[in-house]
Amino acid sequence: MITSLTQPVPLSDGNVIPGLGYGTFRMTPGEAAFYTKQAIDNGYRHIDCAWAYYNEEGVGQAIRECGVPRRELFLTCKVPTQYHGYHNVIWCLEDSLKRLRTEYADLLLVHWPLVSWITEPEAQKEDILDTWRAFEDLKKAGKVRSIGLSNFEKEHVELLLSEASEKPVLDQLQINPQCRQKPLTDFLKSKDIRIEGWASITRKKAFGEEILTDLAAKYGKSPAQICMRYVLQEGVLPLAKARSLDHLRQNMDLFDFELTPEEQERVATLEQKLGRFSTDGYTPRGPQTPQFGSY
Repeated sequence: MITSLTQPVPLSDGNVIPGLGYGTFRMTPGEAAFYTKQAIDNGYRHIDCAWAYYNEEGVGQAIRECGVPRRELFLTCKVPTQYHGYHNVIWCLEDSLKRLRTEYADLLLVHWPLVSWITEPEAQKEDILDTWRAFEDLKKAGKVRSIGLSNFEKEHVELLLSEASEKPVLDQLQINPQCRQKPLTDFLKSKDIRIEGWASITRKKAFGEEILTDLAAKYGKSPAQICMRYVLQEGVLPLAKARSLDHLRQNMDLFDFELTPEEQERVATLEQKLGRFSTDGYTPRGPQTPQFGSY
């Protein structure tokens, strides 16, 4: 379990990732530039972005203007489903790097495992393997330092473990008190694959739950901080965004208290009460066949 904002966490390929990540989902380019710089100014060194967020120019602007050397920042990029396939992946990363105005990504993720219009099992298998071969070659070429996954289920990971040349270092999943995904996370841990949790703060409607309000009062924290601390103690790297300085600083302030095992179990009961709030893949805007050069 990490004990500080920027603690280097080892990955299976020998690289490291800072403990907490700052997310940029659903931000305009202008918002991404402003809030990402604010996050870096306040100590974040791990920034999570994606081609499908349509704001990479803003993230890149923040990286250039923050005053922190690029080598001290950890940048995650993602390839969306419409750019699966070897040559599409190569183009997509080059497009992301151009928009970000950087020469490499520290971590490149396959954003979702399957293209929705591919339904045959063998075609699905080839889609994943062909996409992953491009990831491996991009790493060999120095365009990315580590390669991983996002929203991949056990069967998809098993396919790569059995047939790929290099295993993924991380799987980014929806992990929060409403969505524990414990069988999957236990499997990933057994294979030495790190887990990063998106939507770590869960949805605001959960913040009124007695379990969270009681613990927030006990520790002098907010319900959001209780959720993120829960994720940390599950052995998951939390990923959260914030559009205010107060929330940004709250998301960082997680290391001066610890939930007891009994409190962890109490928080985990929210999964049965509230349920997972997103069950299907995020489908980015855009065509089902690549139209290069456009968002």
